[in-house]
Amino acid sequence: MRRLLFSMLFLVVSSIPPAFCQRVVSTIAVGYQPTYVAADRKTNRIYVSNQGDDTVSVIDGDSNTVLKTVSVGQFPNGIAVNAETNTIYVANLRSGSLSIINGTTLTASTLRLGASPSKVAVNAVTDRVYVTLEDQSGFLDVINGATRKLVASIPVPPYPLSVAVDADSNQVFVADFLCGCGKVSVVDGATNEVTNTFELPGATLLGGVALDPGANRVYTTDENQGFYVVDRTTGTILGKFSDLKYPNEVATIPNTAYAVEPDTGSDSAVFIDASTFTVKKRVPVGKFPTGVAVNAATKRVYVANRQSNTISVIQLPQSW
Repeated sequence: MRRLLFSMLFLVVSSIPPAFCQRVVSTIAVGYQPTYVAADRKTNRIYVSNQGDDTVSVIDGDSNTVLKTVSVGQFPNGIAVNAETNTIYVANLRSGSLSIINGTTLTASTLRLGASPSKVAVNAVTDRVYVTLEDQSGFLDVINGATRKLVASIPVPPYPLSVAVDADSNQVFVADFLCGCGKVSVVDGATNEVTNTFELPGATLLGGVALDPGANRVYTTDENQGFYVVDRTTGTILGKFSDLKYPNEVATIPNTAYAVEPDTGSDSAVFIDASTFTVKKRVPVGKFPTGVAVNAATKRVYVANRQSNTISVIQLPQSW
């Protein structure tokens, strides 16, 4: 009887996934020089901007296969999805344009913008699309998703790059990259005005920005200095982690204290506990990882490997 109870206990314990058992479950070949990636939780499709051949790969998240390759503008960079309208937006860095892909027909139209459209974020509640223009002038363009027209160009510091949106508060956060100033601009989505600017001492190349609304935190990566955790109300630096090698983008893992960033210099996806400012796990991926997206519905992380021409699919623990 005692042996039977021990065996049953062993089976129960062994069936519980360890807290940090995330691993690569699939590697998907895509276009040439995949750079950034977006996931649609409703359709379970993943969209990848391929800079080297001016295309977007459309991946079926169930089968981990490419369904279609869509032609877009020159040097597609940032990419974002509005899951409510099934619309995908791609910033074409060298075309001065935004490609708008219909998620049903997988056909693209084009909206002309200013010079060097770089990254994209979407507020699905207001149906507004935000595009950074990565040049010396420094603007954040605001597009009405329904009419597909430019409604505002908001001045920000030079060379803005990443952008993130909190739909609940209707705030937009913009990280500035090549200005060397280490600034994050906070924009009011209702008035299209900058209401605050966070200055991060020591930061010079802010490459990624993401939000954790529940914890009232902003995460941002600096290619030179590492990973910052910032109070989104005051702009106070809550913590900093420097044991990284050229971090690129960053994404939050919903309903956890964790973030994940593609570590370009170490060819890994790094999972960071933002409450303790410690690395919990490094998962090897492809060469020169740059973009990352999380599908909270399937608990999967997608990493774009620029020099491997692949997407790494990482499975998160089901308990998260």
